[in-house]
Amino acid sequence: MEKYNIKKMSGNILTWVDLGADIIKQRIDARNIVYLSDSLAWKISNYSIRNFQNGIETSIDVSEGDTLIDLRFSPEDINKQARSPDELDYYELTSRISDLKNNGVKTIRWEVTRYLKVSFALTNFIVVLCGIPLVVFKEKNSLSFGIGMSVFVIFGYYAFIKFGQSLGFKGVMEPLASAWIGNIIFTAGAIILFLKSKT
Repeated sequence: MEKYNIKKMSGNILTWVDLGADIIKQRIDARNIVYLSDSLAWKISNYSIRNFQNGIETSIDVSEGDTLIDLRFSPEDINKQARSPDELDYYELTSRISDLKNNGVKTIRWEVTRYLKVSFALTNFIVVLCGIPLVVFKEKNSLSFGIGMSVFVIFGYYAFIKFGQSLGFKGVMEPLASAWIGNIIFTAGAIILFLKSKT
């Protein structure tokens, strides 16, 4: 759909395709579309309905009038699709990913975002974990060294999170690994710093 008005539940330039076992079964094109709440159906106008069998077009119905039709989605479904992954919580993302997969849509970006919601929640813990040995180093070195290292840890951690996210979005890394790479590296770094601070 090219344009959709959430309040009016209407849109323009619809293209709807029904895929059965990866083979097209029906295609509907319409210039205008409006959802009728009392009928729980969509009214389409200036439309064409094409039916296929084994990928071959068997019939076509073209009209400049309008008709009611069940498109197997509702305005609520469109509203959900309009929300960005960042606006959804973990469970909403899981549900959305399942729906998208059932419709044959690639969900890599959605999966990366879902795992990031968990890994990013540990930001404070990771920063504190890295900060503890830096306090010891600060006592052994100058104050400016401790401040500089603290700033490096914060910005470095954030950079690794974004770097992992980018790799996940591009499909270079698995979604789970791309979301957790920053946490893994900085947790390992915190352990090394802690061991060195004891010597």
